[in-house]
Amino acid sequence: MLFTIAAIISMAAGADIPGPVTAVETWRGLPAFTINGEPHMSTSFETYVPNVRHFKQMAEAGATVFGFPTNCGEEPYWHSTPVWVGPEVWDFSELDESVGKILEADPQAYIMPRINVSEPEWWRDANPNELMVFDDGTVDYREPYRLWPACKSRTIASICSQKWRDDMAMSLRRLIEHIQQAPYADRVFAYQIFSQATEEWYHYTLGHEQTSDYSVHMQRAFQDWLRKKYGADDALQAAWGRPVAFEDVQIPSKERRWAGYSERAFRDPATEMDVIDFYDFYNAVIPEAIDFFCSVAKDACGRTKAVGAFYAYMYEFCGRGESGHMAVQQLLQSSNCDFIVVTASYGQRQLGSGGSILRSPHTSLRLHNKLWYEDNDTVSYLFPQVSQRIGDAEWERSKEVLAATDTAEQSQWIYERGAGFVLGNGVYQALFDLHGGYFDDPELLQAVKGIYRVFSESAQYERTSCSEILVVADERSIFYSTEDSPLLAQSLYDPPYRLIKCGAPYDSVYVNDLALLDTSPYKLFIVLNAYCLDDAQRALLQEKVMQPGKTVFWAGASGLFTEGKRIPEGMSAVTGIRLSAPELDAIVPGIMELDAAAPGFAGRLVQAGVTSVGPEAPGGPLVYADDPDAVVLARHAASKKPVLVKKDVNGATSIYSITASAPVAFYRELARDAGVHLYNEQNDTLYVSQSYLTLNADGAGERILRFPMPVDLYDAVSNEKLASQTTAHPIAFRDLETRIFRIERNPSASPSAVIPEEEHQ
Repeated sequence: MLFTIAAIISMAAGADIPGPVTAVETWRGLPAFTINGEPHMSTSFETYVPNVRHFKQMAEAGATVFGFPTNCGEEPYWHSTPVWVGPEVWDFSELDESVGKILEADPQAYIMPRINVSEPEWWRDANPNELMVFDDGTVDYREPYRLWPACKSRTIASICSQKWRDDMAMSLRRLIEHIQQAPYADRVFAYQIFSQATEEWYHYTLGHEQTSDYSVHMQRAFQDWLRKKYGADDALQAAWGRPVAFEDVQIPSKERRWAGYSERAFRDPATEMDVIDFYDFYNAVIPEAIDFFCSVAKDACGRTKAVGAFYAYMYEFCGRGESGHMAVQQLLQSSNCDFIVVTASYGQRQLGSGGSILRSPHTSLRLHNKLWYEDNDTVSYLFPQVSQRIGDAEWERSKEVLAATDTAEQSQWIYERGAGFVLGNGVYQALFDLHGGYFDDPELLQAVKGIYRVFSESAQYERTSCSEILVVADERSIFYSTEDSPLLAQSLYDPPYRLIKCGAPYDSVYVNDLALLDTSPYKLFIVLNAYCLDDAQRALLQEKVMQPGKTVFWAGASGLFTEGKRIPEGMSAVTGIRLSAPELDAIVPGIMELDAAAPGFAGRLVQAGVTSVGPEAPGGPLVYADDPDAVVLARHAASKKPVLVKKDVNGATSIYSITASAPVAFYRELARDAGVHLYNEQNDTLYVSQSYLTLNADGAGERILRFPMPVDLYDAVSNEKLASQTTAHPIAFRDLETRIFRIERNPSASPSAVIPEEEHQ
C-alpha cells in the first residue's frame, strides 16, 4: 500500500493514536479523503437519530463511514444529551451507545462524530460575565430561533470569551481522549466540529429581532482587530473621519448596523467606515474560532484524522454580513480545518424545477486543497410518516424546504440528482437522514446502493472541471453593502440557480484566488459583486479576466469603492465602459427592456419572446452607460437609460448590466455568444465534469445531449453503453426524471471533430 508524505508525517506525530491516518489530499486533481494515503470516495451516512436498523440498511447498501451527534458540553438542539454535566464530571455513555449501534450494524464501519461545541447550562450559571449581550443590554435570547426544542429564553456564551474557548477546548480534548481510549478507537475516520446557530457556525442572531454581541469580550476583540489593521490611533481616526482611540471603540449600535435597510444598496465609507470595519471583524470572528477548535481536535488526535466544520454560505445567505459566513478566504488559510461542511441549498431544490447549488465559490476551496463536504439532508417520500412520528406541526412548510417528493421513484431521482451534483462538481457528499427513517424502504435502499457503487467507481475517473464559465465574487465588497442589501441578494442568490439550468457547467472563485487559477479554459466570466476592489484586485481582473477573446459580464456597480473610499470613476476603469451614477444612494428596479435590433444574445431573446429581463423589486442604484463606443442591448424600463451594453475593450468583450438577476435563457444566450459549449438546450438542472453528466428533466420529452468532441456514453448506474464516439445523443426523459451518464472522452479527437457552431443553434 502506498503512503503519502502527509500520511507518513501524521503517523509519526500520532504514533500512539489507534486506527488509520485520514486526511484530505489531492487525488486526480481534486481534494479527496484518503485513508492511509488511499482515496476514499464513498458517500457517508449521517443521522440525528442513531438506530441499528437504519445503520445496517445503509451499511448493506454500501456506506462505510457513519456520522452521529454528540457534544463536548451541551447540545442546544438536544440531538444529544449533555456530555460535560458538572465541573469535573463527564458522561460519555450516549456517545459510546451511538458508536455501539454503528458497530453492531457493521463491525468494520468507520465513525465520524459530529461534535457540537456549546457550553452546558451549569457553566453559564457559573460564568455570568462570559455571556453574549444583546442590543437591548439583556443576556436572554428570546424565543430562540430555528429548531429549538422549546421556545423559551436562554443565555449563550460569547464566542469571544477567552474563558469559554479555554474551557470548551479542555472539554473537547477530554471527549477525544475518551474516544481514543475506547474499544472502538481504531474505527475513527474524522471529526466534525460544529457550533453556534443550528450548529452551522453562523451568529445566533441572524434573522432574529435581537442583535449581538455587545459583551465586553466582543468589544475588546473588535478593538484588538482594529489595532492590527490600523496600527495607531491617528490612522484609525483618518479612516473613520472623527476623533477616536482604540480603547474607546464601541460595537456599532443596532440602528447603525441596519441603517439604509431596503432604502439603499451601499454604505458610505466617509461616514460609516466603523460599521464596515465591524462587519469585516464580525465575520472574521467565526473562522478564527473554527480554526482554534479544529486545532484542538487535530492536536488531540496527533494530527492523524481529518477535521472539518460547517461554513461557506455566501450565496445562500445572500451576502448577509450578520451571518459571520463571509470570511471563507480566512478559513482557507487554516492548516487545521481540512474540509468544509455545507448543507444542500434550501431555497429552490425541488425536483425538476429546482436543484442544488454550491453555496459559495467552490473552486477556491479546491485551489486551497479544502474538500467541499455536501451534507445532503433532502428527505424522501416518507416525509409525512416521519413528520407524524416526530410531531412536526409545520410539516407542509418543511416538506417544501426539505424537498420531499411524492413517490419512491421521485425520491430515487432526487437522490440521483444529488449524486450527479457531487460527480459534476468534484465534491464529496453525506446522505443525512435528518429525522431518522427517510431511507427505510427497499426500493430507496436499492437506489442508494447504486449511488454508493457509482461513487466508489468514480475513483477511477476524472471528476475535474470542464467548465468554460467562471463566476467571480468578492467577500470584502459585502461589508460595503447595507445589511440585507437588495442588490447583494439579487447578485448572489439568483445567478447560481439560473446557471445550473443554462446548459453548461460553471466554476466559481473569489477575486483574490484568480491569482492561483489558470483562467485560460474559461470563455465567459460573470463578475457578481466586485463593488470594492483594491489595486491588486483590479490588476488581477485585468490580467486574468479582461483578455482578448474573452467575454466579461459585469453586474451592478463593479469597482465603485476602493478601501475606505467611494470612487465612481472606478467603475469605468474596471469595466472599460464609461459609466455614470448620479444618485448612488437611491435604488431602482432592475427591469431592462431589450432592444429587438440589438446584435447577438439580446436580439435572439426578443425573437424568442423575451422582451424584458430583471427584477421588479428595487435593487441597486441607477448605474448606466454613458459611452458612445458601447453597443446598447437594453434600456432601463423607467429611465430609458442604457443599462445593458457591450464594448470591445482591447480584444475582450466587456458587458455591463445593472443586474445579475436574469432568467435562464438570458444566461444561456450570453454563454452561446461567448462560445461556451452547451450540453443541453432546455431549462433542466445539469451538472457536468470531465467524466460525468447528470440531467434532471423539468418536463417530459426528448433531450439531445451534445458534446464538444466525440465521446463514449454510458449509463453510470447500470453501466450500459449507450453510444460510441457520439457528439449528439438523443435521450427520452420522463418528467422529473434524473439520469447520470458517464463520459469517456476521446483524447485523440481532432479539432474537426468538434461540433460546428451552427449545430449549437
